[in-house]
Amino acid sequence: MSEQNNLSLAYERNPKHKSWMQPFDPDATLCPKWSHEIAKTLLDDSVPHPSGEPRFATHDGMAFAARMHREDVWHGYPIPWSQVPEAIKEIMVQQGKVTRRQIKKLNSSVALANELDGGS
Repeated sequence: MSEQNNLSLAYERNPKHKSWMQPFDPDATLCPKWSHEIAKTLLDDSVPHPSGEPRFATHDGMAFAARMHREDVWHGYPIPWSQVPEAIKEIMVQQGKVTRRQIKKLNSSVALANELDGGS
C-alpha cells in the first residue's frame, strides 16, 4: 500500500483513454474494457512516484499509470513497464504484485499494444 492516505484518491474516467471510437490520438492509450470495473481498486493500491505523481499500479502483469487531472481527482491508463521507474518496479515485485517475467513481457509499447489488441 502506498504512503498517501488513499481515502483522498478519487477516480474519474477520462474519455481520452476510454472511447474506442475516437480519432487516433498518439498520446492516448486505450484502457482494456475489463479495467473499468477495477480502476478505483488499482488507484487505491497504487504506488506514488517519489514526486507524488504519477502513481503506478499493476494487474495481471499489466502496468498502469494514474495522473491527477483535477484537484484530488485521478484517471489511469495502461503503460509499458519501460515507463515505470525501476524503484517502483522493485517495490511491486517485492510486494508480489507482479513478476519480473511479466515485466519483461510487457516492457515495450509494441508488446503492450499487442496485449491490448488481443487481450480481454
